[in-house]
Amino acid sequence: MAKPTKVDTIDENLQSKVAESTLDGKTAVLENLSRQLFVTGNYSDVTLVVAEKRYPAHKAILAASSPYFQRMFYGSFWKEGSSSEVTLVEIPSCEEAFETFLRYFYSGSVTVTNATVIPIVTLADKYDVQSLKNTCSKYMVNMLYNKGDFEAALGWVTFAEQMRMHVLQLKCYDMICFEFDKASYLTSWLLLSLEQILTILKRSDIVASNEFTVYQAVEKWLLGHTITVKEVRSVLSHIRFKNMTVDHLCQVEKSQLVSLDVCKENHLLALCLSRAFRYLAVQKSYPHDAIRGDNKPAEYQRIYMESSGSLSTATFEWTGDGKCASLKPRCTAQLHLKQNIIHGNWGSLIALASIRLGFQA
Repeated sequence: MAKPTKVDTIDENLQSKVAESTLDGKTAVLENLSRQLFVTGNYSDVTLVVAEKRYPAHKAILAASSPYFQRMFYGSFWKEGSSSEVTLVEIPSCEEAFETFLRYFYSGSVTVTNATVIPIVTLADKYDVQSLKNTCSKYMVNMLYNKGDFEAALGWVTFAEQMRMHVLQLKCYDMICFEFDKASYLTSWLLLSLEQILTILKRSDIVASNEFTVYQAVEKWLLGHTITVKEVRSVLSHIRFKNMTVDHLCQVEKSQLVSLDVCKENHLLALCLSRAFRYLAVQKSYPHDAIRGDNKPAEYQRIYMESSGSLSTATFEWTGDGKCASLKPRCTAQLHLKQNIIHGNWGSLIALASIRLGFQA
């Protein structure tokens, strides 16, 4: 048996000392893949026809990223598997976005705007391209937080529910609640469903000027829809009339909703107002009785912002047991608080210094 040479010994020593390194060439490979296969259509084995436009494609590449195409081309139940041409029926917005969608299979990237992201997600959901759907979801969430796009939140919340994009759906509700005054002023506020309105009203992190503003938003929505007694009652039950001032309650008495037949005939608002006026009267005359029974303030009421900007006043209701409500649900705040105790049992916390409200990603 031959003895190892000096060169062999050196090579073995080098191999034992040198650590392995992974050299990344994904970018160049994807660029070549996109240029050689997508742009030129070389080696295409199927043609996708969408609204009379023809797109040369490759079954293996489509199937690798889409279980839908995998079943179509390699399953035993689809006639398209043996066909060299497949016609896909899409809605108009998806027809326009289809080329961008198809490019993603070859490049791994996509260029979208607020206007084009919806059809791209629709296509990604239809053809089960989860990586693209997740990428678009992150883009939409970033648009909500980085741009503060509450108008997009109103338009996307229904779409997020339909596409089962739960993180985006939650973030849309966060943004709508955080910019409640502005969001409820938009026409798209009327496009929300009853279930969505109730979801918003049930939350305790609505940031509004006051509770009368919340009522005005609800009134606007109710007047824009054909509603039943049950629906009106369910919505009004989440308006915190006891948080309003006497002046605001008087304005409610004169509002359009009071004269609406469904409210007038069933005395829906009259009952809410009478309870609120009684609460305010009892609170003033018998402060210790004001927190008894159903008059006890709910834990963590609204966040009422008197003005926007760095110096603002926010009012927080107490729980009635001496424990103050905190500004925690999906919000962060830096503030110095001064405790203003009313009648010794419950009161309000006033933010007298710089207050900054934001979202946790």
